[in-house]
Amino acid sequence: MSIANRALHVATAKFAKSPAHRRAGLTLPLGTTSTTLGMTLMPIGRFATASRLSIKAPRIYDQSGLLPAAYVASESGYRYYRPEQLKWANTIRTLRGIDLPLTEIAD
Repeated sequence: MSIANRALHVATAKFAKSPAHRRAGLTLPLGTTSTTLGMTLMPIGRFATASRLSIKAPRIYDQSGLLPAAYVASESGYRYYRPEQLKWANTIRTLRGIDLPLTEIAD
């Protein structure tokens, strides 16, 4: 296990045990996947890490309709994404890297 993976594993274990995690109403510890409605879903934190986006970027892209979440938990509003959406997220990240505005990416 690489140092980065080990650090993520330790952080995930600590987060899953924290009282704040339970109070927030989150159903999955950071870094896990879930199968809901026959889809494999990634919590927003894991999706952001996998796509090398900030945690804020998927929220912005979801609100703009550019990268809608595959599932949004009705009670908590927590966003989940399909692994297949990583390709589009990486494309958006690349285009933003050359300063292309979101409005042009959407076209």
